[in-house]
Amino acid sequence: MKNLLLATLSLLVSIGAAFAAPTDIVPRGDIAYDLLAGLAAQGRLPGYTMGDFTRGDRLYTRLEIARMLAALTDVRGAGDTEAHFAAAERVLRSQFTPELQFLGVAVSPNTMTPAQVPYVTGSAKLRLLTNPTAGTATLRAAGTVPIGRDAYAAISLNNVRNEWNTLAMSGASTAIRPSQRSGYPLIENAYLRVNGRALDVSAGLMPLRWGPGATGALLFSDEAANVGQVKAEKGFVLPGTLGKRIGRLRFTQFLGSFEEKAVADANPNATGRRRYLSGRRLETETTNRWQFSLGEGFKSTRLPDPLFSVILPFYVYQNNWTTNNRRRPLSFLVSHSQRDSLWFNYLADANVGYRLDKKGTLLYFDLNLDDVKAPAETGDAIIPIRRKIAQQFGAYFPEFDRQGRLSARIEYTHVDQFTYTHTSSPVAWSKEDFPLGFPGGPNGQIYFGRLDVVMTEKLSGAIEGETRQRVHTDSDSGEPNVNRVGLYATYSFRPNIAFGARYEYRRYSYVGSPTQNLSRLEANATIGF
Repeated sequence: MKNLLLATLSLLVSIGAAFAAPTDIVPRGDIAYDLLAGLAAQGRLPGYTMGDFTRGDRLYTRLEIARMLAALTDVRGAGDTEAHFAAAERVLRSQFTPELQFLGVAVSPNTMTPAQVPYVTGSAKLRLLTNPTAGTATLRAAGTVPIGRDAYAAISLNNVRNEWNTLAMSGASTAIRPSQRSGYPLIENAYLRVNGRALDVSAGLMPLRWGPGATGALLFSDEAANVGQVKAEKGFVLPGTLGKRIGRLRFTQFLGSFEEKAVADANPNATGRRRYLSGRRLETETTNRWQFSLGEGFKSTRLPDPLFSVILPFYVYQNNWTTNNRRRPLSFLVSHSQRDSLWFNYLADANVGYRLDKKGTLLYFDLNLDDVKAPAETGDAIIPIRRKIAQQFGAYFPEFDRQGRLSARIEYTHVDQFTYTHTSSPVAWSKEDFPLGFPGGPNGQIYFGRLDVVMTEKLSGAIEGETRQRVHTDSDSGEPNVNRVGLYATYSFRPNIAFGARYEYRRYSYVGSPTQNLSRLEANATIGF
């Protein structure tokens, strides 16, 4: 029965009914934050200033950004033809088309204003008082260039994530030692997107995050540096009564690659530096209260051989293309077999969200299955697989009070001690020691809470707390217990000038090591241009 359920889940990923884009958090490295900051600095984003997007601790959901763009559309009006701003707005509307349609805002990429004027924006943050390091600066710049009516190129450069992943890390980074959290590349985004009638296709360097978790997504999170990839997206409606009941769906699939250091003791069939990363997801784009998505992904030291891997579930490839597998019903699709499954690591993910009210109050649940054992009908597992599951429960209140000045989020995540690991280290779920999945790592349960407060039109702040506890104290995973508190505030002197303050305290307790107490105090000033 268990194998049948797992096979059904895999089949649904490829051909079935699933749901949920508006719940996703926009990755920290997404170019959308640069473009929104630039528009806000010029007074083009009602109710927001540049500081709301450059502070770093505040991340928004896709639906929240779509609401900003919907309001922007109303303010600009139909007669506004300023090409410089239209170029940035065109990129944002193109990226958040599903969520704008979710809100009832009509957006058609093929009829957008063909503004051919590039849009360039940037900001600089000087950390005036920083303990333990002082005088450092954060720089960011972004630009977009429309190409014809249906395409654009985008690039962003910044060292923002180095700031948030060093000594005093963001709430997402609890399990990794501070010395490991640096070295992000300067170029964050560099890609070309074409919005076609059949598919929307993007190619280049882009962020990767699927899921609603504030402390990190379970399948693909944004803790690792952005991945070079080719991505295709398509929105559609199933025919007949089923399509009317489910509503609009969206399918996304990508294939990316990168290089890692060669592992000296790697299994012979998993050697080399090249790694391949791929994922596909099916999700809802409806106004229903219930929202769902199903996704799957793999990391491999080589590409699965058959071309049919683009169509068939990745799940099939976990064991079906190996010479050790005696039952290979799909072997006629294979030109040659791999020696065993140590070159390939598979994960599946299911997400459910429920909107409680018109304010957008959201309850969500995310389930991640790592290294699912293939059912007998498609092959035998080469290695006995222990339980490798991650679960995340959360509630988000975007308008916690009647005035809309408070927002709150609570979250709980539990990750088994073997999740994201692999018998063959080259295909462990990471990218150069940076986690591709949940940043808290395996063998942990994480409790998280955050409260955002808008005190005046110019002054806002937030407080968040987090605790991470080892589930299995006798595990040799080395993951620490962590307690963390963060305080953040921003005062916007002008739409393009902001002053900020930040304090973080962390208490680390590693297995067999003394407890570490780390704190960070910072004052900063940011100017946008």
